[in-house]
Amino acid sequence: MSDIMTDMDTRKIPFAEDRFSTTENLLGFFLFRDSLHHMGEVSFSAMKTYYCGAGCKMCYLKDDWLPRGEMIARNEGLKISPFIEHKFRKIFEIFGTVECLDDLRFIKKTHPDLFDFYKRNGKLIGAPSFTDNALMQQYRIVLDDLDMKRVFQISLSEEFINKRFDKIVEVMGLLVQKYGIIPVFKVIITSENRLEHNPEIRRFIDKVRHLVDKVEVQENIEQETRGINGLSGDNGDLTWDDTYYFENIEGGNRGMYRVLQNFIFLIHDRMYFTFEESIDADPKKACYNLLMDEPSAASMCSQTLANKLATYRRYASEIQFRDNRYFEYFNLIGNSFKVNHDFNFIPAPALEPRFHVVSQLQKEGFVMYKEGYFRNDGRPAKSIIEAIQK
Repeated sequence: MSDIMTDMDTRKIPFAEDRFSTTENLLGFFLFRDSLHHMGEVSFSAMKTYYCGAGCKMCYLKDDWLPRGEMIARNEGLKISPFIEHKFRKIFEIFGTVECLDDLRFIKKTHPDLFDFYKRNGKLIGAPSFTDNALMQQYRIVLDDLDMKRVFQISLSEEFINKRFDKIVEVMGLLVQKYGIIPVFKVIITSENRLEHNPEIRRFIDKVRHLVDKVEVQENIEQETRGINGLSGDNGDLTWDDTYYFENIEGGNRGMYRVLQNFIFLIHDRMYFTFEESIDADPKKACYNLLMDEPSAASMCSQTLANKLATYRRYASEIQFRDNRYFEYFNLIGNSFKVNHDFNFIPAPALEPRFHVVSQLQKEGFVMYKEGYFRNDGRPAKSIIEAIQK
């Protein structure tokens, strides 16, 4: 290994800037932009099956929910045992950045044991990313009942803003007084009017801009592409989230496949790569079982990475229309790499040094070098990920 990496070096690592839809090197994209990039954050629900009763009109998951009675029944009598709470806290320690998914109003009313868990551990967990009704239903809970780590994101629909303009401004001001500037504020355009033809939304953005760090405007939420317009800087160009692939399948259902480069979901004792797959809590689609061995940063990296490759192979086997780069990517990546669980080396491009998990790997003996993260256990370097020899 060469010199140990300095703080200045970590800011010079050439993480690729190209997008999935335009990259000419899918293998390079995986190593630089996907691989272990899900290790940056975990979204958490204390419930066995995620439930939200806010009833937001703009909810993009409204067609994916299990029947309300089934969701409630799966969580009936649920309590947080000391064993599970220990596991939760260990996961929080590994990831550092944790965001609550739960409907705090529902939990306060129906699951007092879970609400007590949030009272004990709120400072380790970010508040939910509030949308429309959820903001009004839950803001007093995070102001008066719970002390949480932060409020990271608020997403509001154009229609809701037009109805509750002044109240929303007031509520956001109260949240900022307790939790500081809100990092991300997102406006969902639900009408046919684009932002440039929407003076009321522009007026609202101007009204709250001092309360937030970054403003995004998302259009076409009901479509298969989701436009995101960043407004925090001078660049007003519309960009598209190109990591989703939708395909109509038998029975009129819609299959959704995505590049799994974003955060991971912990639904009680199982981890999932996508929100959609976490809703029905199918253990066959879980990428990590919290009830198994004691979590460590190293084991979390290798086990979730192995399951990501397995998920890509599953995607490739399910996709019917294969003349596209999504199938090419899932098939190529899923069948080009294998994971070594007895690794002592992580290549630098696979894991961004800004992620909190890096500090946890260092506690487990890994040292950050320019080539990557190496634990000197007396063996030659053995990478967490290895190309399959064909």
